[in-house]
Amino acid sequence: LETTKTTKTTTTAIPRASSSSSPSSSSSSPSSSSSYQHHYQAIVVGAGPAGMATAVALQRAGWTNVLLLERRTKEECMQGGTALGLWTNAFRALDALGGGVTAAVRERSSRTTAVEICREKSDRVLTRFDLTSCEGGPHEFGGVLRGELVGALYDAVDAGCVDVRFGTAVASVRGGGGSGDENETTVTVTTDAGEAFTANVVVGADGVNSVVARAYGAANDKDMSTNDAGQVAIRGIAAFPAGDEFPAGGPIRQVLGAGVRAGMYPVGPAERNELYWYVCYPSGSSREGSDVLEEARRVLLESNEDWRTSRIFDAIARTDPSRVSRNRLADRWDVDALFSFSSGGSVSIALTGDALHPMTPNLGQGGCCALEDAVLLAAYLPGPEAKGAAVRQAIAAYTAKRARRCVKLTVRARAMGEILQSGVGAVVLARDLFLERGFRAGGFLDHAAYDVRKDARGEGGEV
Repeated sequence: LETTKTTKTTTTAIPRASSSSSPSSSSSSPSSSSSYQHHYQAIVVGAGPAGMATAVALQRAGWTNVLLLERRTKEECMQGGTALGLWTNAFRALDALGGGVTAAVRERSSRTTAVEICREKSDRVLTRFDLTSCEGGPHEFGGVLRGELVGALYDAVDAGCVDVRFGTAVASVRGGGGSGDENETTVTVTTDAGEAFTANVVVGADGVNSVVARAYGAANDKDMSTNDAGQVAIRGIAAFPAGDEFPAGGPIRQVLGAGVRAGMYPVGPAERNELYWYVCYPSGSSREGSDVLEEARRVLLESNEDWRTSRIFDAIARTDPSRVSRNRLADRWDVDALFSFSSGGSVSIALTGDALHPMTPNLGQGGCCALEDAVLLAAYLPGPEAKGAAVRQAIAAYTAKRARRCVKLTVRARAMGEILQSGVGAVVLARDLFLERGFRAGGFLDHAAYDVRKDARGEGGEV
C-alpha cells in the first residue's frame, strides 16, 4: 500500500459550532482507549476533494489519529477527472481549512469574472454580465483541474495526524467492534483485502455510488438510491496553442440549443491555455459504446447544424481522448434529512460530498458544497475521543443542517437543467426572450454568498 507522506503542517483548530447547534467538544488527545490493533479516531473513505478536505478539517480540529482510505492509486487521484468550478463559497471553505490551501488552489486555477449565455449559432450572445453585478459579493470564480485540487489538499495533510492509504478499496462498513456499550460503539471498516479497522466515526466521501452511504442507509432504514435526471454529460479538457486568446481570460460561457446544451470556461493557470468544456444531452440519445468525442460532435449536429459555428467544436477537436469522460446525471432529494434522526441515527457514520448530496452540475455547486461539508462536519463532531450517542447526535445535527442548504440547491439545479435543456419550442422561445430582454444578474449568485465559516462558529451563515 502507498503510505508515503512526509509533508508536515502546523495545525490550528477550526472553531466548533456553538453548543446550541452541536454537542460540546471533548479531549483532543490521541486515542488510547481501544486495544483493537487497527483502531482510529476517524476513518474517511474516499480521497477525492470531499474526503481529502474532510481529513484536513479533522486534522485542524485536533484529530491526531485519522485513516484515509482510497481505492484508486495516488497517480489516478492526482491526475484523474476533468475540472471543477469553484465559486465564492468554495474559497471561503478553503479559507477555513487554512494551511495555505486557498493560495495553493488559486495558483492552480483560472481567474475569470465574466459570464456569457449564448445560442448555438455563432455563439450569439443572449446575455453577458460581470460577477461584480451579482449581489452578495465580492464574488470570484476559479476553474481548477480536479486532480490539482486534490493535490493542493493532500499537500496540507499532516502525516503525523492522517494516514493516507491509496490503492485500498473498502468492501463493507458496519456498526459494532467496540465493547458493545452504547457510548463505546465503534464502526468497523473491512477492505477488499480482508483487513479490518475500527473507528469512533466513519466518514463516507466515496462519491455517488458510495459503499459507506449504503451502510448508512441500511443502518437508518433510508433509501440512498439516486434519481436519474434523464441527461448525459460529456466533459473534457482542451489544450489550445500559446497565443490563442480564446481560453485564457475568457468568460464562463453557456451555449444553448433545443434539447442540447454546451458550456466552457478556462481552467488552470493562464499560461497553459486550457479549457474545460461539456456537452449535455438527453440520455435517450446516448450510444454508450461509441467514441466519446465523436458522440459529442454527433449529438450537437443531430440537434442543429448551427453548432458547427460554435467554438465548442474547436474545443472538442483539441481534446485528447484520455481527458474526456461521459456520465449520466443523477441527484438525490433527501427531504427526510430535514426532519429525521433528531436524536441521532443507529451508527456513527457521516457522509460528505456526492455521497451525501449528489446533485446535477447546473449550478456548479457539487464540489463547492463538498468543501463546505468538510468544514462543517469537523465543527459539529464533539471531539476525537467521543463515541456512541454523542457522535451520532452530532452527525444527525450536521446532516439536517446540510440538508437545509443542499436540498434547495439540488432541486434548483435540477429545475435549471430542465429549463436550459428543454427541447419544447415554446419553452425555448420563452427562455431565450427572458435571457435576452428580462434577465437581471443581481440574484444570480445568491447561493454562492453563503459563508460556511460563520456556521462553523455557530453564528449562522446559511443562504
